Amino acid sequence: MRWNHLFSKNLFFNLTTIGSNFYLENYDKRIFKNNQSGKKYTDDFVYSSGITDVGFKTDFDYYGFKYHQIKFGNLLLNHRFNPGITAIIVEDVFNNGSSSATLGSVKDDLFESALYFEDNIKFSVF
Repeated sequence: MRWNHLFSKNLFFNLTTIGSNFYLENYDKRIFKNNQSGKKYTDDFVYSSGITDVGFKTDFDYYGFKYHQIKFGNLLLNHRFNPGITAIIVEDVFNNGSSSATLGSVKDDLFESALYFEDNIKFSVF
């Protein structure tokens, strides 16, 4: 989303909000039988991973000089990583017993910031 504002005939402002969300999940279920005991078991395997980005960017354009165009602004961005969680569930179909385990990393946040300043100068006009 973007919001524009004109403070004066020389100063222009943009505010941009940024957002994205990516999520991946794979699911696998197997049913197998132990040939020696005759028992049936199920095996569920779930793998999930993702990243979410949220942030905003500001831009100012200043046209107050005849041969200068000045631009400046900043960016603040948060990346939330879900780097891969694996859940395993094993169930004994006949005895109604089950066990589960969750493996993987916890969610991690990374903050990114930037500042910029730019001065476009015209040295000669043709």
